[in-house]
Amino acid sequence: MGFGLGLALHADVQVLTENANCAMPENLIGLWPDVGFAAAVAEAPGSAGVFAALTGRRLTAADLAYLRPGAGPAFVPRARLADADAALEALAPFTAADCRAALGAFVGDPGASELEAHAADIEQCFGNLALPPGEPHPAGFAPARELERSLRRARDVPTEFMRDTVERLDQQCPFSLAATVAHFAWARAGRREGEAFSVRAILEREGWLARLLAGRPDFSEGVRALLVDKDRDPRWDPASLGEVDEGRLAEFLPR
Repeated sequence: MGFGLGLALHADVQVLTENANCAMPENLIGLWPDVGFAAAVAEAPGSAGVFAALTGRRLTAADLAYLRPGAGPAFVPRARLADADAALEALAPFTAADCRAALGAFVGDPGASELEAHAADIEQCFGNLALPPGEPHPAGFAPARELERSLRRARDVPTEFMRDTVERLDQQCPFSLAATVAHFAWARAGRREGEAFSVRAILEREGWLARLLAGRPDFSEGVRALLVDKDRDPRWDPASLGEVDEGRLAEFLPR
């Protein structure tokens, strides 16, 4: 979860079992999904990438395959993990391509992706947050206001999936959510610039953003509520998306 997942997604070879517990829940503590997660899901279908980042919901191997077309992890059932490990150990020397080929004999069906199953509702509600890769948002794009619009639509969708989505977003730090929207829009638009928006460039930008967000009161308050007192009752400042100062948010985001 969190840093571990973000780091793993940049590996040349990734393996998940049915017991994997994957999520990027940093908005719950006043930060945002970092470690290059924005780069890893920049080419996800529609708004699925920023949706996964905003909600921090649990992701299965099928979800990650959906979020990362052609680059998702290999799903190896736990019962076959020892055999897969032995096959990898037998490779010497080896390349990432060799490892992927060897794992092919043990790959199973990860099942259906919940994100893909609810793609129509996700796009209906959150499609305004993610243009096609390589397309920048128009001048004047206001992340907090746009996410407010998305939430209003989500509240009108009478499904358990979208009710759970609204509940998750209502619990999280408003300023961090707005920063997530802005950062992921930047990373996705950067696909038009090639190397200028490499994983390295995104990580460098995130280093700047991390220093600024970690210095805000929301970070210490989020850690208190979730990890120290564990009352799960953070007092965010600002307390709602409607109170987020878009100008102040822009100051946190390096160009």
